[in-house]
Amino acid sequence: EIIGLGLVHPPRREVFCSPRRPFLGAQLRQLAVRTRFQDHGIGGQLLAVCEWGARQMHASSLWGSCPVGARQAGLYRRCGYHLAKYHFWTNTDYTSAIFVKCIHESVPHGLLDRMLLKTTLALSARKHHVQTAP
Repeated sequence: EIIGLGLVHPPRREVFCSPRRPFLGAQLRQLAVRTRFQDHGIGGQLLAVCEWGARQMHASSLWGSCPVGARQAGLYRRCGYHLAKYHFWTNTDYTSAIFVKCIHESVPHGLLDRMLLKTTLALSARKHHVQTAP
């Protein structure tokens, strides 16, 4: 019986870790754990394996999305991911929250990078009419 799945799409140029210059970012395309097996740390373990796989593909970051307000957002935060921006999908009725984690030590985490990410997040929240915490 399959109880969980994590699927990583190969890296491509993304700007989530540092808006000043792009880094290779792998995309977490699927992350799921059967309902009855949730709350036992399996999702976090799957995410750790996905991060390892992304590093093997020479990615500097791993990013994934979930609907705004979804339970999965808590998992991302507990595993060290940061909310990067919001994205409204055309032909749907929901907005996704995009989370990212820099997984390579050579990626800068300076004050300017954090400020630019917060600005990008605020602009995307305004554009997609998403309420954010103060």
